[in-house]
Amino acid sequence: MDGRLLTSAEQRQVTLPVYLEQREVAALSRRATATDGEAAARSSAIAALGRLGGEAAQTALQGILANKSEDGAIRAIAFKSLRRLERQAVNRVVSA
Repeated sequence: MDGRLLTSAEQRQVTLPVYLEQREVAALSRRATATDGEAAARSSAIAALGRLGGEAAQTALQGILANKSEDGAIRAIAFKSLRRLERQAVNRVVSA
């Protein structure tokens, strides 16, 4: 899928559930790490990565968080998403 589909609020509302259902981690990672992208689109992609989980999502979120030149709000969303991802991993281990 094309990350440009996340540019407007209406597109995000329609596209994000499809990205999540199809586990489009690569497309979401590209949008989340695109520093030239719109903040709202990046924020949505970052939050979606936290819901999806997995190594690729974790790597993308850690990269955003580690980038000290990144906007503080974007880094905060990456932090929250990374914590969500980590809680999901712990819950899977505990329930197994």
